[in-house]
Amino acid sequence: MYRKIGGHNYPWVYSGPIGAIITPQFHGVLRDPWLPYASSLCGACAEVCPVKIDIPRLLLDLRSDVVQARRNKGSTRVERTAFRAFAWIASHPRVYARLGAFAALLAPRGGDGWLRRPPFFLRFGVLRKWTSQRDLPAPAQQSFRQYWRKRMKERAI
Repeated sequence: MYRKIGGHNYPWVYSGPIGAIITPQFHGVLRDPWLPYASSLCGACAEVCPVKIDIPRLLLDLRSDVVQARRNKGSTRVERTAFRAFAWIASHPRVYARLGAFAALLAPRGGDGWLRRPPFFLRFGVLRKWTSQRDLPAPAQQSFRQYWRKRMKERAI
């Protein structure tokens, strides 16, 4: 991966897989918590490492450190609440279906299939930096359930 895209995403002097390990050690895992996750953990870096550093294992350890640091900081409370809400919604099919239909109605439309300017709720907080540099695909105009129901009706005719 690093060979293909270069090291320009790394926020400090050390780039590549070793930078994903060293940088959090210098700055703390919460400064750039995405760094240990910037790897597919395929093991190619460990295979070619001239000093046989087990980079994937160290990245897994750092990922664990990120989770623990966030838990200690309390920043996962919102995330935990969101996942609990989603679990409840997903376990109630009628609620899930209605929310899906409602979301399809409220979804912003992109003329050419892309949202050049994200919806207002994506312009704040953590997502602000991410959406400032990326176009988002426009959401479907109907939920999957609506599409499937329409398709089944068409096939029955």
